[in-house]
Amino acid sequence: MSAHLGTASEIARRVGKGEVSAVDVTREHLDRIARVEPKVDAFLHLTPERAMERARAVDAAIAAGRTPGPLAGVPIAIKDLIDIEGVPTTCGSRVLEGYRPPFTATVVERLEAAG
Repeated sequence: MSAHLGTASEIARRVGKGEVSAVDVTREHLDRIARVEPKVDAFLHLTPERAMERARAVDAAIAAGRTPGPLAGVPIAIKDLIDIEGVPTTCGSRVLEGYRPPFTATVVERLEAAG
């Protein structure tokens, strides 16, 4: 697999056509984050299990002949001020340390529905 998979639209096209799996794309992005995150400190919290679960769902949809959605397999980072059920949401503040919302924001639900 290449070190650079292209733009979001290119990734979605390649995943949708079966040229590359969503799992492989996700794994490549998680590996890159692991390599560079200590230097850039861009993330407050990672959810690699959730990302791989979503990638497997996209691959399963494609294997079953279903249309995976316009963002099929495109990894997306969600800012720490947008709620995802059960995932720490602190808005970068110690005041909210330990807060895990009981719901998922509509924007995240729509992104997930888009693949």
